[in-house]
Amino acid sequence: MSNWVTITSDDLKAGKRGEVVDIAASVSTGGADPVAECIGDAIARVRAAISPGNQLDENTTLVPRSLRGLCVRIAIRALKDRIQLALTEDERGQRAEDISYLNRIADQKVRFEEPDTPAGAAEMQVRGAENAGRPDRREATRRRMRGL
Repeated sequence: MSNWVTITSDDLKAGKRGEVVDIAASVSTGGADPVAECIGDAIARVRAAISPGNQLDENTTLVPRSLRGLCVRIAIRALKDRIQLALTEDERGQRAEDISYLNRIADQKVRFEEPDTPAGAAEMQVRGAENAGRPDRREATRRRMRGL
């Protein structure tokens, strides 16, 4: 069994959510598939949150198995927003919990399963990388800028 899984429209249709997926698919105006787009956005959001402290899988359509439910909930809420269905009180509560959990993940407080095929370091975000482009010495000093 793989540690990382992909999310499909069948995952979104499980339970009571099938009608939301069907409505969103039928409302599509011939452009991009809204279901696939919402799934892709949810996967990208989860991968971005886990990337600072966890190794990612090289397949960009996979997320840790333990975050499958979170991904599905994010995608369903995006679909409901797209077709202008209001969230229930329970869904609003879950959204707040999911956002809090994503913030804890991004703060590197949660670790996840090792990927089946780890990606190289190029996709990983390194903490403190915002200072990497800063030069060692100041280029614009009073002495160098004399006469301007």
